[in-house]
Amino acid sequence: EANRRGAVRAATASLALGTLLAVTGAAVAVKCTQWYLGVNSAHEFAEYMRSRLPGQAQAVSSAANIEGTKSSLAQWFRDKLGVGDFVTAREADKRA
Repeated sequence: EANRRGAVRAATASLALGTLLAVTGAAVAVKCTQWYLGVNSAHEFAEYMRSRLPGQAQAVSSAANIEGTKSSLAQWFRDKLGVGDFVTAREADKRA
């Protein structure tokens, strides 16, 4: 029982330290980016990126169409990889 409590305590401490380091690292990355680019908000960052990559804005916004991508990816798995046939065969094997 004492070993288990020690293990739980060590795991909890490790998780807390890892979370603290990850959050701190992310905050430092954001602040360094803000300082380097000279922006103070997400809106300013978006405007800066739009001005630097004007031709890429349409590609980024079209790639953000998650529903279309999701359905086309599922269709691709079914048609090109034969996943639908594989799943159907496995279900038939389970029923038999």
